[in-house]
Amino acid sequence: MQVQFGKPVADSQQGNELRLLNTETPLVFAVHLQHREKSLHLGVLDFRGEGIFRTRRRIEHVYRKRDAWGVCARLLEAFKFRWVSIYSPSEQKEYITSTELIKTLGERLTLPGFETQYMLPRALFGIDKVEQFERRRATQFNLFSVEKV
Repeated sequence: MQVQFGKPVADSQQGNELRLLNTETPLVFAVHLQHREKSLHLGVLDFRGEGIFRTRRRIEHVYRKRDAWGVCARLLEAFKFRWVSIYSPSEQKEYITSTELIKTLGERLTLPGFETQYMLPRALFGIDKVEQFERRRATQFNLFSVEKV
């Protein structure tokens, strides 16, 4: 997929467009979802280093059925970045995870009236959870890799 910054980078079945808008900082973009006549700010995507998507969410945005935070599936699938950070002002807490963990363990859901999202339970956020996940994946990879003799 070719990325044109400031223009739609992905269209959804709902007719919404995902846009990356320049900021004053090189390699840092504001992520917007063009929804009908209004533009919804999703967060900031920083491609410096390993890359991180940062957003702020009110506690009311937790998907109660799973006690989970949701992240736009198209954003996670269209761009290469390692980290996702969700800051909850009411809890004064940062929830952090890796894109691989959320895409592997998160549930991909399309709820009526919303974009498709990966929902990851809040209990699975944290650097320690990412480290455990990555160790498990490395172990599984080593189990199935074939060594040449």
